[in-house]
Amino acid sequence: MAIHRFIGRRGWPSEIFSDNGTNLRGASKEIANTVREIGADCADEMTNARTRWTFNPPAAPHMGGVWERLVRSVKEVLAVMDDGKQLTDEILQTALVEAEDIINSRPLIYNSQQSEDAEALTPNHFLRGVSPNQPNEILPAPPLDVALRDAFQ
Repeated sequence: MAIHRFIGRRGWPSEIFSDNGTNLRGASKEIANTVREIGADCADEMTNARTRWTFNPPAAPHMGGVWERLVRSVKEVLAVMDDGKQLTDEILQTALVEAEDIINSRPLIYNSQQSEDAEALTPNHFLRGVSPNQPNEILPAPPLDVALRDAFQ
């Protein structure tokens, strides 16, 4: 389901990189077996058989350092949200989306601080199609009765 959520947001990946976790190895085998069992036409409809799954070499945890650092950043955002109360699904989902935005706002390339015009390239430039520093249009707040009715519905 996590892969389908990713595909829903970003489209089909051409390659998936992961570590050698047994759950990831099992998922890879399950997907391969399912694609083999169903017909080729159905496989193109339900899955992308051309997506390649690449695993790190065994006993080489340093190979996944890039994404492990990003996982740590997401965990730090979630730790800030932990105030001892039980998180609802909606609060957790909101926290994960905010963590995603923080991660995707990091610069991808070095940007000299001497140049004030140049803006660092971030993943959000590609995902949103605009600069994350562009001001958003702020819509006027609806009247209280309309807002309460919409929240109720």
